Amino acid sequence: MKHIVTSVVHLNVLCLMVLLFPSPGNAQANGTWTDAGTLSAARTKHTATPLGNGTVLVAGGVGIGQLPIASAEIYDPGANGWTTIASMVSARYLHTATLLADGRVLVAGGSGGGGALAEVYDPTTGQWTATGTLNRARYAHTASLLPNGMVLVAGGCCDVDGQASLTSSELWDPATGQWAITGDLGAPHAWHTATPLSDGTVLVAGGTFRGTAATASAEIYDPTTGSWTAVGNLLFARSLHTATLLNGDSVLLAGGSGGGCCSGLVSAELYDPASQTWQLVPSMSAPRREHSAAVIQGGAAVLISGGYTCCTDPGPAFDNAEVFDLASQTWSLAAGMSQGRYDYPLTTLADGTVLAAGGTGFSRSSGVQRDPLASAERFNPAAAAPQTTRVTISSNAAEASFTASGTNCNAGTYATPVTLTWTVGSICTLTIPVPGGYVFSGWSDGSQANPRSVTAPAAATTYSFVLTSTSWTAAGTMSDIRARPTATLLGDGTVLVAAGYGIWNVPQGSAEIYDPVSNGWTTAGGMYGGRVTHTATRLLDGRVLVAGGYTSGPHYWPVAEIYDPSTRQWTASGTLNFPRAAHTASLLPNGMVLLAGGCCEADGQTALTSSELWDPATGQWTITGNLGTPRASHTATTLSDGTVLVAGGGPKGTAVTAAAELYDPNTGSWTAVGNLVTARKAHTASLLNGDRVLLAGGDDASGAQLAAAELYDPASRTWQAVQPMSTPRVGHDAAVIKGGAAALIAGGYSCCTGSTPTLASAEVFDLASQTWSLTGSLVQRRYTHTLTTLADGTVLAAGGQDAGQKQPMASAERFHPAP
Repeated sequence: MKHIVTSVVHLNVLCLMVLLFPSPGNAQANGTWTDAGTLSAARTKHTATPLGNGTVLVAGGVGIGQLPIASAEIYDPGANGWTTIASMVSARYLHTATLLADGRVLVAGGSGGGGALAEVYDPTTGQWTATGTLNRARYAHTASLLPNGMVLVAGGCCDVDGQASLTSSELWDPATGQWAITGDLGAPHAWHTATPLSDGTVLVAGGTFRGTAATASAEIYDPTTGSWTAVGNLLFARSLHTATLLNGDSVLLAGGSGGGCCSGLVSAELYDPASQTWQLVPSMSAPRREHSAAVIQGGAAVLISGGYTCCTDPGPAFDNAEVFDLASQTWSLAAGMSQGRYDYPLTTLADGTVLAAGGTGFSRSSGVQRDPLASAERFNPAAAAPQTTRVTISSNAAEASFTASGTNCNAGTYATPVTLTWTVGSICTLTIPVPGGYVFSGWSDGSQANPRSVTAPAAATTYSFVLTSTSWTAAGTMSDIRARPTATLLGDGTVLVAAGYGIWNVPQGSAEIYDPVSNGWTTAGGMYGGRVTHTATRLLDGRVLVAGGYTSGPHYWPVAEIYDPSTRQWTASGTLNFPRAAHTASLLPNGMVLLAGGCCEADGQTALTSSELWDPATGQWTITGNLGTPRASHTATTLSDGTVLVAGGGPKGTAVTAAAELYDPNTGSWTAVGNLVTARKAHTASLLNGDRVLLAGGDDASGAQLAAAELYDPASRTWQAVQPMSTPRVGHDAAVIKGGAAALIAGGYSCCTGSTPTLASAEVFDLASQTWSLTGSLVQRRYTHTLTTLADGTVLAAGGQDAGQKQPMASAERFHPAP
């Protein structure tokens, strides 16, 4: 029987980090900056638009005294100087400026008084003319020229509450000069990016959805239908970032803000138009937000410069710059600007140089970073780098690794998959360490060499090696995808898997049975409704009691239900006195079932102290003694004397507790026992021989995942720290193996340990030695899955999800412990 309660995991922050890419910090600086004259007006948060004759129109922004300005001027690359032109009709900043098909420039929206106003600049006359008014005032929006000559304006700030970003979009028609509403964005976006692609569609990515909260959503606008369609989410939620269209419709997103003041991001990602997904590329040399980017080398590279990391740093504006090369997908440092600046544009000129104009800089006299700049400078790219090639190393096994060695081979140890940059013709050696629970089965091209030496080819190439697991085998596919279900071992050796998140993460009410003999799945009747973070308890008569949890809304499920294996039917069984979720359920020796704690009181934050008993004779619930400490996402373990040990959990919001207590069914009361060594919630608890209870992993008060583990001593009623796991994890599960002499921990989520936070690794705790040892990894990495010990000693892993994937999974696999 499986003596374990797995607590619910609430993933509040997806904090992917790139640890294995080579840093550009050691690269030699390339390119040079030269002076490009002085603007007639210092400005920041303005626009710069290249005109048909090769000059650049700079308009609006925030000027001296932090006031919006209407002035405009022209930069002439030939003369390397500036000329003042007529001012705009309206002063504005955080507006857009779009070069039209006929060579005019449309300026729309912005803050400072022109939020709904638009105007057009005509280079032939040097004059501004008002045009139609936007249907919705907006700033921090985007504007994109469509193939039919219309201009699409999308999102921006703000809704009537002054916080929520907009979903509305509208089109400006050059024939009429008027605006018309078009399809709404699927998600609110402001301070986002919009990139027209070669097929005429427009890719919108990131931004804020409310206040400073960043979003990872991305979507495509189709001008032929006037509608938006979601594409793959960004790997990192970000706003105030840059987006650059490179060759092949690849779009590079770099830096930005994750939300708040000190939130500059170092990460970068590339959009693949074929799969409509994002792939991680090496990070920049420094976190930066409100920087600028420009395409160089005819779409083969991107220049990034300026920005800052944290708005409270003294003199935060960066003068440094770096270049991203699309072919090798690597960064190299470029020469620094003469002036640190942010909130400025970079503009690629006809000769391939790049203009940086204005922005916000650091005032040495005032000691703050709020002075608009009038300086301008020009970047001259370096000559093309030596020929390199992109080599991808992959494996069928999640979290496999390898070592690369050789000159110009990105020597180092990496997790797969990863793309390296090799110099063409270099001799590079790949060495595959074989982890426990696997054997090396060769390369996909037939080679059996390990180590293997290859000559770096001229074209991009993938080398893939195969590791065959000796620990985990496939266990069929469930009829429904599901995450956070329950799994209950039945009397006939089969396993009942019930409810959980289904398609689009909606709680579902289906159930199914796994048969270890046939290694297959069959459906098990429909429940009364969908639920998650519920409990499922096998009763003395072989039936299964399901209680509590959330349904859609979320709302609590107040009614319990029972599954009868003999009829494969579900029946209702009494209403809880306190609807609850993320609670625990424990079978008592007298056949009753104890529910304890869970979420939440009326404030939606404070966990419950209440407990109640289900009586199989009446099918009704009665109140029993209150817990001494409120808790949810805790664990409960029934000991051999019939008492129930409750440990850890969250008392309110993100807080965690170290409190532990015992329930005595004879008295119906709780008694405090020794506190945990480490306060935690969303951990696992495994009952081992001698009533020793192993707690492993979970979250601490900061939301960080724990590797710490500890063991309960029933004689002293105290906890002792034991060797930690190899990896911090939450959302994992645990199962007792080897007749109670050991516990298996598998999967979970760990921020931030590699290219993905979802884990495939597994490890075994041996009670006698009180040590951990790694075992074969799951075939498919997963978290919020279940582990169930079967009658033959193997362990079933079912369902779960993988971070970054839109849907839960239906796969299952089976662990075979070593002798």
